Amino acid sequence: MRVDMHVHTWYSLDSMNSPSRLLKAMDEKGIDAIAVTDHKKTYAWRDFPKDRTIRGIEFSTDRGHVLGYFLEEDFRQRGIMTFYEALDFVRENDGIIVIAHPFDFHKSFEGLDDIINDVDGIEVCNGKVKMDKYNRKAYNIAKEYGKIMTAGSDAHFPWQVGLAYLEANVGDLEEFREHLEKGKTRVVCNRQPVYLTVALGALAAIQARFGIFGRPSSR
Repeated sequence: MRVDMHVHTWYSLDSMNSPSRLLKAMDEKGIDAIAVTDHKKTYAWRDFPKDRTIRGIEFSTDRGHVLGYFLEEDFRQRGIMTFYEALDFVRENDGIIVIAHPFDFHKSFEGLDDIINDVDGIEVCNGKVKMDKYNRKAYNIAKEYGKIMTAGSDAHFPWQVGLAYLEANVGDLEEFREHLEKGKTRVVCNRQPVYLTVALGALAAIQARFGIFGRPSSR
């Protein structure tokens, strides 16, 4: 099973990924499942088949971005929350908490050393980081501390899906979680060229402002 662990839908507003576009992209890229990790909200969960979706969210915290996985309770974040508020929500939902792109330029996580023992994992490959060294540093930290390693495209556009993902010899997402927690998954890591990251970042900003690629009917 191939699972892209960091994907955004148009509920993130700066993404053009409608559920239908994402499902088509997954089929085209050979991605079996995705973690739907919209910024601050969980509206998109209902739009995807459960057997192809890890219910997640990307929190904006006072230290940086944090990913919560295998959640059940709907959530909408208002404003910036503390890291420990995000941690409490994930723990209450029996989820897995992971630091997103901890060393990427302009998106780094502050004070990682202070909370490294509180998190379950680190995103060791993000398909949109500006330089390979940021992913390598994340990998080295996760390995040093024995943390879960995740990988995801951070896709805001359908053609980014599958840039990075985890691979496991499992039949379903319940079994996938067991393998993830035991470190029995394989990281497949690719990164889009930095010029594309910059250009698509500008396009995402335009989408967030004007919604030129469509919007969900409810937010």
